[in-house]
Amino acid sequence: MQLISQGLPLAAAGVVSTHPRFIEFLQREEVHHLATLLLVAMIGGQIIWIVSLWVASKILVERDESTLGNAVKVWIFGLIAWVVVIVGMCIGVPVVLKIGEAWRVLMVVGGGLLLALLFAFLIPMKVYAIGFLRALVLLIIAACLNNLVIGPATFALFQSQGLDKDVATLSASIGSTKEERQKFGERLVGQEAADEIDRMLDDALVPIGPRPPRAEREALVRTLQQKLTAKQHALKPADNRGQAAYQAQIKRYLVFRDEVVAGRREQPGTAVH
Repeated sequence: MQLISQGLPLAAAGVVSTHPRFIEFLQREEVHHLATLLLVAMIGGQIIWIVSLWVASKILVERDESTLGNAVKVWIFGLIAWVVVIVGMCIGVPVVLKIGEAWRVLMVVGGGLLLALLFAFLIPMKVYAIGFLRALVLLIIAACLNNLVIGPATFALFQSQGLDKDVATLSASIGSTKEERQKFGERLVGQEAADEIDRMLDDALVPIGPRPPRAEREALVRTLQQKLTAKQHALKPADNRGQAAYQAQIKRYLVFRDEVVAGRREQPGTAVH
């Protein structure tokens, strides 16, 4: 059971995009704080699981075998086993997908999960030299102890460190509607707008990374103004689609300009025209 939960961070790590925009996203203060909290929670969770195994072994296993060292062994072998299962599935699923039969993919995934479940029982059986039923009870007791501690401990950690504030800030920054969140996700993996001005406006209004300093935002206002003026002169009166796109960009530019002007009023400095 815990073997599966150990594998989830590894599986997530395998699919996380390494696009530069994603790296930029990780530089946000709230994301950095959330990632730190999750890392602490993950490490703490594994420590609690080891202790839970140790306590459970004291109840069901011979005295000489119910040591903290053996609990660590069960955890290490479980982690290794899950890595083997994940790597095998990452290799097997793409190969089967090429064949084009969905049932084969289900067989590979199902087989991988069954193998993980088999490892979950075999490892404590071998380390503690116990039978299947005793291993099953040991895992159930350890899981109950783990859940009794990990839930309140994680809640206390997140509450004390202002998780709600980080989540609210992040949610507001990536958009309030499904369309806005989808667009942010596309930008996160490098699917940017085709038009340069639209790309600049996207970064101005909804930054992927940390919010730029006021001086940079004011400089961006002037740059956008110049580009929009040049685009206006280049547009043909009969180009209805181009005119509509230009008006949409002007509307977004004015929103950004007003934001910068409001920020300038709060902190007087360089003028924005």
